[in-house]
Amino acid sequence: MIVHILEFTVKEMVLKKAWQKKIVAEGRALIFDHDYATEVVQKRKAYSGIKKLLKERGIRFQTPLTKMRIHWDDGLKLYG
Repeated sequence: MIVHILEFTVKEMVLKKAWQKKIVAEGRALIFDHDYATEVVQKRKAYSGIKKLLKERGIRFQTPLTKMRIHWDDGLKLYG
């Protein structure tokens, strides 16, 4: 399902609430995210295995667009 929201502040509010509630339909989690270009989606998918491993180990990270920011014990490191 694709939803087009015209007003930026409304879109941000919807995303924030959806991320907080963890919405489930028919037993499956619904994913809410920004509308990214195809190239960006492909690059972000490349990080999926790394993201899973970092989550399992409790390591804080962020994925701004096509990069990955990891908060290591000795400081912040940006990859990509």
